[in-house]
Amino acid sequence: MKLVIIDQDLRIHDNPAIYYAIKQANIDNQDLIIIYILDEVNKRATGLASKCFLHNLLANLKIDIANKLSCSLFFYSGNSMEIINKIHNDINIKELFLNNSFEPGQNKLIEKISKYCAQENIKIHIKEANLLFASDAINNMSGTHFKVFTPFWRACLQKEEQISKPLPDIRLNNKISQKLLQYFNNYSSNIDNLKLIPQSNWHQKILKYWVFKEEEILQKLENFIQLRITKYKKQRDFPAINATSKLSPYLHFGAISTRYIFNKVRNYQKIHNQIDNSDINHFLSEIGWREFSYNLLFNFKELPQKNFNAKFDKFPWYENEEILEKWQKGLTGYPIIDAGMRELWNTGWMHNRVRMIVGSFLVKDLLINWREGEKWFWDCLVDADIASNVASWQWISGSGADAAPYFRIFNPTLQSKKFDNEGNYIRKWLPELSKLSNKLIHDPSQANIFELKDANIELGKNYPAPIIDHKKARDMALMAFKSLS
Repeated sequence: MKLVIIDQDLRIHDNPAIYYAIKQANIDNQDLIIIYILDEVNKRATGLASKCFLHNLLANLKIDIANKLSCSLFFYSGNSMEIINKIHNDINIKELFLNNSFEPGQNKLIEKISKYCAQENIKIHIKEANLLFASDAINNMSGTHFKVFTPFWRACLQKEEQISKPLPDIRLNNKISQKLLQYFNNYSSNIDNLKLIPQSNWHQKILKYWVFKEEEILQKLENFIQLRITKYKKQRDFPAINATSKLSPYLHFGAISTRYIFNKVRNYQKIHNQIDNSDINHFLSEIGWREFSYNLLFNFKELPQKNFNAKFDKFPWYENEEILEKWQKGLTGYPIIDAGMRELWNTGWMHNRVRMIVGSFLVKDLLINWREGEKWFWDCLVDADIASNVASWQWISGSGADAAPYFRIFNPTLQSKKFDNEGNYIRKWLPELSKLSNKLIHDPSQANIFELKDANIELGKNYPAPIIDHKKARDMALMAFKSLS
C-alpha cells in the first residue's frame, strides 16, 4: 500500500506528493490512501480562526479527492508518529509520500518520519510543493542566507527558469480494495471529531467572506489577474479599495500552489506584453516576501521566539493587559487602528497596510512586545502563516531581518488621512463614526462638542477617547530605543 500524508498542501492541482503517489500506484497497480493528521503534539496548535477555515477546506477537499482522483481522504487527530506506526503495523506501508515543510515543528516531524521509514524499510518520497524554491536553495555570493529582501528576491528572479511548471492532472486507475477502505473507515476520525469548529457560532461571520472549493479558489486568482492586477501597485495600499488578491489564507494552507500563481501571472504578462509591468512585478514581490520569510525561518529556526536582532533582547517592553485588550478589541480611540482590529475580528483577515499601522501602534506607541501581537494575529487570522506572521511582526518592531528602522514610527492619524482619505474603510468597520465629516473621522477627539453631538458620538461612551497621546508615545519609544545603545 502507498500512503500519502497531506498537511499544508490541501489541494489537488500541482500537488507533488499526490501526483507522484498516484503515478506510481498506477504503474505498480497498488492501493493508495491519502490521510490528513491534525497534529498539535509535534506542531504549534492552529489558531481558532484558522481552524474554522481548515475545517471547510478539508471538507471540500475530501469530496474533490473522491470525485476527481478516485482516491479517498481520511482524517486523524493526535501524534503523527503513533498514527503512522499503527497504520504500518496493521496493514504494512510500502511507500510513503509527503510534501516538505520548513516550519520548525513540521520540519522536525518530517525528520522523525524519515528516520522511522528507514528503520521500517518504508520507501519515503519527500517532495517540494509549497514554495517557488526549496528554502535552502537561495543563498548570497558567500554561500550564506540573505538578510535583506531586495537582493534575495533579485537572486530568486535570476533563477526563475528553475521554477518548475505546475504538474498535469492525474487520476487513480485502479479501485481501492474494500478491505483497505473498511480498515480506514473503522480507524480514522470523522471530520467533526477533529473539533475544528467551535461550539458557539462566532465563526459564521468569518466564513461568509471566503470560498472553499478548489475551483472557486483558482477562479479567485483568475478574477484578480483579469480585473485588478494591473492596478495592484497603485491601489494596494488603500484599504477601502478591493485591490488585493486575498489569496494569503489559501497559500498558507496550500489550497493554491505558489508555482501555479507565479506561472499564471507570468503567462498573463506574455500574452499582454504591452502593459506596464510594475504592478504585476510588485504583486510577485509579495510572493517573494513569503519566500524570504521562509528562507529566514529555515536559517533561523528560533525566529518565532527570538529577536533576529539580538540587540532587542534588552528592549524595555511595557506589560499592561488592559491596554493590550483595548488594542485587541479595537478600542484605542484611533479610528484606523480600531477599524483594522474590527476587520480582523469579523473576517479573519486584515488589509496589509493596516496591519503595518496597527503593528507599529502596538510596539511603538504602546511599547508592547511584538510577541503579543504575533500571538493575537496567530489566533485571529485565517492566513496565520508562521513564517510571514513572525517575520512581519519582527520587521515592524525593528528587531527582524531587513527591518523597518525603529525610528520610523507611523502616525496613525496621518496614515489614516493618506490611505483612507474619505474615511470609507473606517465607516465600514466603525459605523458609530459614520456621521463624522471626512476631516474629523480620522481623529474624533479633535471634534468640538457640537460636532460630536451632531454625529451622535459621546467620547468615552459610544466611542473611546484616545488611550495614548501619539506625540508623547513617539518620544517615549525613541527614548526606549536609545536605551539599547
